[in-house]
Amino acid sequence: MRRARDLVLAVAAASLLLVPALAAADPIAIGGVGASSHMLPNGNTQVRFTVRVETFTSPLEFNYHWERSDGAKSAVKTYYVRPGTRSVPITTTWSLGPGAAAEVWQKLFVNTGNTHLQSEPVKYRLH
Repeated sequence: MRRARDLVLAVAAASLLLVPALAAADPIAIGGVGASSHMLPNGNTQVRFTVRVETFTSPLEFNYHWERSDGAKSAVKTYYVRPGTRSVPITTTWSLGPGAAAEVWQKLFVNTGNTHLQSEPVKYRLH
């Protein structure tokens, strides 16, 4: 009987150690990234950059902006995550004309509460 009680106490103590770790987990994470393109009628290439934001808490509100390889930054936008939503694709496009760099990239910056994340550069190589 004493052994069973000691085991219950040990499990309870161990579970208390896990609670702060779970509470400290970020409510969002950066998931998959990708880029695709298509040719516009004027001969330019329009590149679509996508970063998937994984959500572990909802409802939730986060803001984000994009930064790209030529130094430009987008405006800050806010996204409202509906209850039950687990993943949100965030996209932006960039129209590239003649003389564009052979490789371009964009990074997504996401903020909510004390969580501040940035994606790896989502790269696109012109053909």
